[in-house]
Formats: sequence, C-alpha cells, structure tokens
Amino acid sequence: MSFIFRMDQFNTFTIKKATLEDVQFVFQMLHDIAQTLKQKGIQQWEYLLDYQAILEVEAAVVEGTTYIVVDKEQLVATFNLTHDQSEWDQALWGERKDDALYLHRLAVHPMYRHQQIGLELLFWIEKNLSVTNGLIRLDCVGENHVLNEFYRQAGYMFQKTVDIEGTPFSLYEKTF
Repeated sequence: MSFIFRMDQFNTFTIKKATLEDVQFVFQMLHDIAQTLKQKGIQQWEYLLDYQAILEVEAAVVEGTTYIVVDKEQLVATFNLTHDQSEWDQALWGERKDDALYLHRLAVHPMYRHQQIGLELLFWIEKNLSVTNGLIRLDCVGENHVLNEFYRQAGYMFQKTVDIEGTPFSLYEKTF
C-alpha cells in the first residue's frame, strides 16, 4: 500500500487509507457536519449537503487521497491529502509546480470533538510525512472565523483571500 506517512499510529488511533467500504461512513460524517455548520450559519462544505457529493468522496477514495483515523472500528476523523492540484486548488492557488501537498476535508467525528484531536492530527501529519521540505496548503471559507483561527493556531500562515462566485476563501500554507 502506498502510504505517505512514516507510521500509521496517531495517539491511540490508527491512520489508514480509506477503502470503498469506508465511503458511506466518511460521506455520512461529512454530510452531518455540513448540516450542523449550516444550522450555525456557517457556509462550509455546503456541497456535501447534496447526496450526489458521495460520488466526489468515492472518487477521492479511489484516487487514494482519503485517509481515515479509526479507534478499533469507529471512525474518529478523516482528511484528504494529495500532491496533485485539483481543479479547485488551481482555481484558488493558480497552477503551481512545487512540492506542496493539499489538505482537504479534515473533519473530526462529533463523538471525538473538544479533545484537540483536529489540532493534534495536523501536527501528526506534518511530523510523519515521508517527504520533507515542502508545504501543506489548505483553504476554508473566509467567513468561518472559528476554522480560520484554528488554522492560525496550528501555525498555518494566511496567504490571501480568493473570491469564488461571491464566497471568500482564505488560503493558508505551512512549511514542513
């Protein structure tokens, strides 16, 4: 199995590439989080409210860019990490030819919230990458103040805001 991390243990959890058997669980968690965010008036991941978005989740699993964090059989968190720029990344960052990794859809299951798992997971990713001397890039909705502050606390440097169809997106990167 191609794995871009030096180890697969994170705290007491295991990190592994998601498989097709994991797609429904990953999508349902992301969908539920998107619903909660919408109820709070936060426009993050609204596309995940449409059940057709499961096809995008499935495509990322097939590409091998979706990772899951599990506690025995329980899904704790998920994230996508890739060297390749997606169309979305190119729209936000412009076409780049560098050593950056792109992080998307980092989410922690609600059962595991308020335990600093998201922050610790970001640090674990940086520390355990099998490549060195690169960048991790990510984005979030500019109006999601909690998430913007979360990335700043994790040491990600704000780069700029890009407007896509009337929605501002904050771009962050961090050297590892």
